[in-house]
Amino acid sequence: MGGIRIGAGAKIRDQGWRAPQVAAIVWPFSRGEGFTLDESSQARRVARLRIVLIVCLVASSLANATIAPAKTIRVPETLMRSVTFDGARGRVALTSRPTHIGFTWEGSHDSGVSYRTIDETGHVSKWRVAPLSHDMEVGSSRFTGLMAVDRPVNVEYRKELGKKSEDEWMGPITMESINTLDGPKREVALTSTTQSDPAAPAIVTRSEWGADERLKSSTGGCKRTFHPLRQIFVHHTAGSNHDRNGAATMRAIYAYHTQSRGWCDIGYNFIIDWSGTIYEGRWARNYGPWETHDSEDYRNNVVTGAHVGGFNSGSVGISLMGNFTNIGPPLAMKTSLKGMLAWEADRHDLNPTGTHTFNGRRMRVIAGHRDAGQTACPGNKVYAQLPKFRRKTKALIGTGRRTTRLNLETSAALVPYGRSVGVSGTLVHSSGQPLANRPVTLYIKYRGGRWKQQSTLMTGSKGRFAATLTPHKKVSIAATFSTRPSYWGSDSRVARVRVKHVVTIAPNDRNPDSTGLYHYATTERRAVIGGRVRPSHAGKSVRVRLFRRPPKGSYKEVAEKWPTLDNNGRFAHSFFLPNRKSGTRYRVAARMPRDGAHEGGFSGSKYLVVD
Repeated sequence: MGGIRIGAGAKIRDQGWRAPQVAAIVWPFSRGEGFTLDESSQARRVARLRIVLIVCLVASSLANATIAPAKTIRVPETLMRSVTFDGARGRVALTSRPTHIGFTWEGSHDSGVSYRTIDETGHVSKWRVAPLSHDMEVGSSRFTGLMAVDRPVNVEYRKELGKKSEDEWMGPITMESINTLDGPKREVALTSTTQSDPAAPAIVTRSEWGADERLKSSTGGCKRTFHPLRQIFVHHTAGSNHDRNGAATMRAIYAYHTQSRGWCDIGYNFIIDWSGTIYEGRWARNYGPWETHDSEDYRNNVVTGAHVGGFNSGSVGISLMGNFTNIGPPLAMKTSLKGMLAWEADRHDLNPTGTHTFNGRRMRVIAGHRDAGQTACPGNKVYAQLPKFRRKTKALIGTGRRTTRLNLETSAALVPYGRSVGVSGTLVHSSGQPLANRPVTLYIKYRGGRWKQQSTLMTGSKGRFAATLTPHKKVSIAATFSTRPSYWGSDSRVARVRVKHVVTIAPNDRNPDSTGLYHYATTERRAVIGGRVRPSHAGKSVRVRLFRRPPKGSYKEVAEKWPTLDNNGRFAHSFFLPNRKSGTRYRVAARMPRDGAHEGGFSGSKYLVVD
């Protein structure tokens, strides 16, 4: 395969310590000293001695490795202070001189904060709206991104409420004041400066950007979990743009996530700064010096982060450092993002331009945060470029696989309850030739439910597949062809089938004649009308109407009732028959209204005659 591919999704892994190569070892026994294969006891002693010598060599090597001094760097301690204040606006004097600030509060969805800074010379900055960060937002808790500031002595704030209605509210504000440059220096041992994967982009490790590993937690409820990578999410940090010190901001984000939000660790798997530098985010495990810090375990499963609520397991979060609501990312950042996307997609056999079902939702394999949550992340200017990023990513990987197309159709778009519908389609590759003997997986999602795998079908000689489904309510159907060594996977359009109520009606107190008419005498005052609705909808009501037509004239409605359905969906009502002259006709009909899961159903009419 062309591009950056180095194998079938494999990574270079050391399988454990290997003894160093030794040019020659002189053993105390040799063939010239009477050693024969028949002397088994002597052979066992030789084998044991060899093991002892190898163990000695291992111990010596490990001792030397332990004695060798590790490379270290000196990193400032992160200083963090919190101050809480209330009131519509005000000024906060800072006891520490922050490099970054962030705000948190409880409030309605449209609540926000504007701020400006005052430095030691008295210079006042412009008012700025603190951009909201919706990553893992819970309930009424609101968070902003981290804004880089130049060590101000005061911060002025004002609360911002959207619609100014009674529903808008905002509680006290807590400002996190973080300084990642001026604290006392601490020694950090560099865990890795090499990468085993030659195709991997350059990644600044946690130790290299100065992560204080005491801040994270990886036990109890924070125990790391790993899952096969199926989804890539693109984010932005919603912080300041044109950041000149990405490592310092990484330390600030790390402290903000763990100390202010109370997360186990930094939420994203990777972060890319303004210059295009890529940083390792959430801790996955202890890596060997020969390993790439890829946010994965030894089985190539990705560590679960905290970047998209409900969609973290099996996804990787790549965040762009900045706020891209109104401006686009710089070229260096985009170049690094495309490289990261290509590296992840290629190693895990993901189709960069594909669509699939992930955690019950249909979405792009490379998606923005907003595709899985109520958020503006990754900002309008990045989100608008995602289609281009997908195409560029696929081009970077190369053309080793051919594109496939998957068609899906149903035999009907509307079926009565209990009726089956045919589902069929074709799988072809980019040249239009059918792909035979390939597995196609059907997924279905009923109204109000989640996507579930229905069945796996094999294509025939013409690339066709077919199945039969008997839906009990509105259903969405999609087909997926998974990536194969020679072909990219593909996804069909989503086909939707509506299901309508089945309603029957008839007089319960007599049988019809050969023409379908029900006969009543002029002395009979009432007709007992009954029927059934499927599905049953026990406890709900069905609309039943009675119409009368005199011997000369047209039908006019004379009664309408809403009888309640029993547990089997049955109903009955005794209608009074007015003006029972010989030759008078009546018509009865029932309709079950549509609901969220079913279309409305009509019984058709039954006719009564007085004679």
